[in-house]
Amino acid sequence: DCQLDKEVFWTIEDTLPRCSMMMIYARGGSGKTYLGNSIALGIGTGQWFAHAAEQGAVLICAFERPEDTEDRLAAMRDRLGYHKAPVALLKLGGVPLDTARADLIIKRARELKAQTGMAVRAIEIDTVSAALGGRKEDDEGLGALRMIGERIHAETGALVIWIHHEGKGDCMG
Repeated sequence: DCQLDKEVFWTIEDTLPRCSMMMIYARGGSGKTYLGNSIALGIGTGQWFAHAAEQGAVLICAFERPEDTEDRLAAMRDRLGYHKAPVALLKLGGVPLDTARADLIIKRARELKAQTGMAVRAIEIDTVSAALGGRKEDDEGLGALRMIGERIHAETGALVIWIHHEGKGDCMG
């Protein structure tokens, strides 16, 4: 018997427990960004499909094809009628996620909190491969991103959502 006395706190009721980091991982073109954006809009509105969500602001950091992310997010927002959702997009295409970019993400999350008056509940990193900026997807490269993710969570309190897909070369995927 495994009995735990700890109460569960949900970011999305009965679906996503409150935690520091999570990953959405699948093949390219399978809907990872759609899922991440739907989670972002759900947190922003306090409702993800039929599940209550811990409402707050969300920062989406687009490292891979930021214009595509902007188009997809706008289409989903318009389709679902979420025009006032406190979701911000930070376009970071062509640069790696390093200490300087982590500083920028933390700064932007604090600005978003001040602008909306809401806690930043999630920060989405789309995608891991692009955030690596040419570094290998090995223990060293992914370990560095994990440490940055832990720092972002510690300084913002936000769930860090990593979006990742299979790689196309050695030490990737």
